[in-house]
Amino acid sequence: MFSMIQFQSAGLVIVLFIMCMHFARRTKWLVTERTFEVFLFIVLAGLLLDISSIFAIAYRTKIPVIVTNLISKFYLISLQVTTLMTLVYLFADLFWYEERIRKLFRPFLIFLIVIFCSYLFLPIYYFFDFENRVVYSYGPAVFMTYVCCLSFLTLSFGILIFCWDKISLSRKLPVVVIISSFIISAVIQFFNNELLLVGFAMSMAVMVIYLYMENPYLRMDRELGTNNEHAWNLYVKQMFARKKDFNMVAIYINDLESIIDIFGNKNKIDLLLSITNFFRSIDDSISFRMGTNNFIVVSSTLKNKDLLEKITRRFAEPFSVADASIKLSVSYCTYPDSKLFSDVQELISIKNYIHLKMKRNANETFITVNEDLIKSQREMVNIKKRLQWALENDGFDVFYQPIYSFEKGRIVSAEALTRLKDEEGKFINPEVFIQIAEENGMILEIGMKVFDKVCRFIKDFHPEDLGIEYIEVNLSPVQCMQYRLADRYIRIMKDYDVKPQNIVFEITETAAIGSPVNLTRNVDTFVSNGVKFALDDYGTGYSNLSYVYALPFDCVKIDKSILWSSLDNPKAYATLKNTFYMLQQLGTEVVMEGVETIGHIEKLLEL
Repeated sequence: MFSMIQFQSAGLVIVLFIMCMHFARRTKWLVTERTFEVFLFIVLAGLLLDISSIFAIAYRTKIPVIVTNLISKFYLISLQVTTLMTLVYLFADLFWYEERIRKLFRPFLIFLIVIFCSYLFLPIYYFFDFENRVVYSYGPAVFMTYVCCLSFLTLSFGILIFCWDKISLSRKLPVVVIISSFIISAVIQFFNNELLLVGFAMSMAVMVIYLYMENPYLRMDRELGTNNEHAWNLYVKQMFARKKDFNMVAIYINDLESIIDIFGNKNKIDLLLSITNFFRSIDDSISFRMGTNNFIVVSSTLKNKDLLEKITRRFAEPFSVADASIKLSVSYCTYPDSKLFSDVQELISIKNYIHLKMKRNANETFITVNEDLIKSQREMVNIKKRLQWALENDGFDVFYQPIYSFEKGRIVSAEALTRLKDEEGKFINPEVFIQIAEENGMILEIGMKVFDKVCRFIKDFHPEDLGIEYIEVNLSPVQCMQYRLADRYIRIMKDYDVKPQNIVFEITETAAIGSPVNLTRNVDTFVSNGVKFALDDYGTGYSNLSYVYALPFDCVKIDKSILWSSLDNPKAYATLKNTFYMLQQLGTEVVMEGVETIGHIEKLLEL
């Protein structure tokens, strides 16, 4: 008898193993996970009914006919329910939260119940060859099963094709594999009744779903055994889809790296486990590890201030690390109300923005996500869209700011300034849109387009005939990091027959610090082709003197803040005066930025 149920037995072992693995790590809050659990039990029931029907057919002479028929027909019904549940599960993340779909599902369910009840009245016949170990059923009830299963699978394929762009990448391949395996196994069994493959195909479908879509280890932080960022993404998407309100508190441990340096990685893990266990102890909440030193605690029932109070009260006390008591340096970001966000993508975008902000500035200890912050982020999103539009439609303007020489008594050069207008024709603050362009990688293409405009301007209007000796062009830190940037720019200059002495590139100290290897290579290439360099915004940031003499700067531009402060601050004036003297001793040309009033000019003439 075992040879007749070997496929079913193998499938049963697979399903039971997956159930043990799944329930050991279930999250309990994902709708797709609960749907998968229903699917698991239906497949398990189907396999047990499959095995039972084989025994009932084999021993039908000793078992009442009605019992054999009921077992066999319930098995056939289980096949249809399995294919239906496959359809429900695979597309649960698309439709389950839409009210109109749920309304359609109810009459559809009633229709299915009627069909299933009709099975009780459909005839079914059996074939059993003990000598050749062949057993199967046939007749109208079996034929109806094939028709219904094929209909559900065809509907699944139709939805798959219609919603291909909406289905997440992680689901597409499993969906195709599962539906295809069902169809192939059903066709094989239809033409070869003795090969009972459908039950085994169901168990393989369970395994594919588990490995690719419901594997709890994909949602778990391996180091701490808690939920990871992927789990958080699933959670917030589900909450928005179900239109359920929630609030969050993000926690950033600022001194974790110092703890690792002092106490080692093992003690770091022990500390993080203590923190994780504390988060788990907060009733009516779910915690997620979002990064090395970043956690988020979410609740749909606790008030945000109560959740925040529980967390801050604990972190106000020391944690034990290697027998030492340490009070951690912690920053917080509170998200009081999910209704503030227009959709889940806006929440994710703002979460990523705040994460970067906290990472860059550990002194920012508390942020509350309110309407003003969200409005500011929406403006940044609009600027990003405007940047993309400008790249595609040549929407950047280049203005030339004159540079006056006291020595020659005239304008001798100009600085190319990139400007961008919004949809209403108003100029967008360049400090804002340049930063956004750098963060999103657009600055590289923008820089190329602007430099192309500058070279075309020099070729078409010959500014040297007007006494403009050169034009200064800014290079951002992101541009300086690019390998062979100089080669591309030199090629553009040659395309427009622009002489090297007509261009001076400006870079900031940030660019020099950020990527010294690539910067040095680019600078060397430019200099070897006769192009000069200026150090921009000197006096801000690090003001490291080593960059002034280590890199071949022909000009240093002093930041306007020093000049403005020197008008009423003797120390600032002394700094300005000595900076001028130092740079003159180095033989470096000096440009003073921010000269806007007569008082500024008079102060400079004193030097």
